[in-house]
Amino acid sequence: MPKKSILWVILLSLISGCVVFYRFNQIPASLTFDEIEFARLAVSLYNEPYSVYSTYATGHTTLYYYGLLTSFLAFGLNSFALRLPSAIFGFIAPIIFFFVIKEAFEKLFSEKKTFSISIDSMSFFLAILLLTHRWYFSFARFSFEATFLFMLELFSLYFLLRFLKTKMTQDAIGAGLFAGLTYNSYLPGRIYFILPLLFIALWSYKKSNWKPLAGFLITLLLITAPLNLHLLKSHDIRFQQQSFMHNPELSLGTKVSYIITNAISSQAMFFYPGKGDSHGIHNYPYRHALNPIVNILFWSGLLLAITKYRRNTYMQIFLLYYALSILPTIFTYPWENPNMLRMYTALAPIIFMCGLSLHTLATRIGKKHALAVVIVLVGLSAIYEIRSYYVFMPRVYEQSFETKDQLNGIEIPYWEKLYLNQ
Repeated sequence: MPKKSILWVILLSLISGCVVFYRFNQIPASLTFDEIEFARLAVSLYNEPYSVYSTYATGHTTLYYYGLLTSFLAFGLNSFALRLPSAIFGFIAPIIFFFVIKEAFEKLFSEKKTFSISIDSMSFFLAILLLTHRWYFSFARFSFEATFLFMLELFSLYFLLRFLKTKMTQDAIGAGLFAGLTYNSYLPGRIYFILPLLFIALWSYKKSNWKPLAGFLITLLLITAPLNLHLLKSHDIRFQQQSFMHNPELSLGTKVSYIITNAISSQAMFFYPGKGDSHGIHNYPYRHALNPIVNILFWSGLLLAITKYRRNTYMQIFLLYYALSILPTIFTYPWENPNMLRMYTALAPIIFMCGLSLHTLATRIGKKHALAVVIVLVGLSAIYEIRSYYVFMPRVYEQSFETKDQLNGIEIPYWEKLYLNQ
């Protein structure tokens, strides 16, 4: 790795640590009912044979919850240990995102001819734009699985982009490894594998070289096999409950109307006042998910992607990634949407599209003022989001995170309780 890249990564790591861990476990100070259920699920795995799926709390794959259990064993049965894994994954993901952007932009644009600031600089500022967005870092500060899923998808995406550059089978295997782990994570990640599978398969077909695809598929199938075997015997409870497509009482017309409603609400939540996520855990109720700066950059970048770059393989990757990230909300009941938790991974293609806008703007401005403009826009977005979080969200969290007794109600065998609370 070049020395300049190392310096950017070190600086990004310092900022990521500050954003994620500042007053960590104080805002929000209390827990929500779901977090208590997550803790119970993690503890239920203790001293039991390995299981890929638990029916507890409406059903969950267990990969993330073994991480929670490990944290409990290391730090005790407390809210700090419950929230630490999510924070660590939230700290790591922007660093991986830096390398994802770097790989993509190096292929999309010629740095010497068309770029007004370096690829490393743009990758850094886009990672900061992601990191400082309230939608991103708020989920890193309590124990939901979103940051874990996001990190795994970014790892897989990085190896996919690496494969398209190096053509090496080990990169395809890396993409398959993390796509398989994503499959074993939060439910929306169950469809992510389509992205690397499609592009590795297309490359293999064009080059008549099936070794990378074989490596990807074998790795993916090995990692997902235990969960798939379980799901063949017992259906995913949560998926059946959340998806209206499994409801035989609904007519085809009703299902189509639900799909249209969800498709509209999932996009309107980005910018339309009063149409945002109403869950106080996810958002300031009904507030739009993206701030004005990110909204303008995203929609203009999406327009550029569709009109100017749609034939580019790397652009097609991020367009498909965006489609897959919003798909889970399309097939859930309308009264549960819009939902910033289920669409959490949409942040990666959203910020990527912002990068397209910034690239176009920087190119037109020229080298003299490009860097200053990027810094100002990213800085204003960060100030807007951090102020919104620390000024307004504590008032919402006071009501949304209602459990004041922390984890005292969790019942486990006496000697284990002594150990876990040491």
